[in-house]
Amino acid sequence: MRPLTTIEEKGDFLDEAERKGWTLFFEHDPDTAVADLERTEEGIELTDRRAIDA
Repeated sequence: MRPLTTIEEKGDFLDEAERKGWTLFFEHDPDTAVADLERTEEGIELTDRRAIDA
C-alpha cells in the first residue's frame, strides 16, 4: 500500500540483520533456503547462500 515505506522498512531490517549477524531463511525461494548478510561498498548483500537438504 505504501511502497516507499516498505522500501525504507526493508532497508532498516537488513541493516539490523547484518549488524546482529542474523541468518535469514527464505521459505519460498526454490534455490536459496538460507543465507547470511555482508555489508559491501554497494550495500548489504547475501552471502553463503545454501539450500536445506531434506
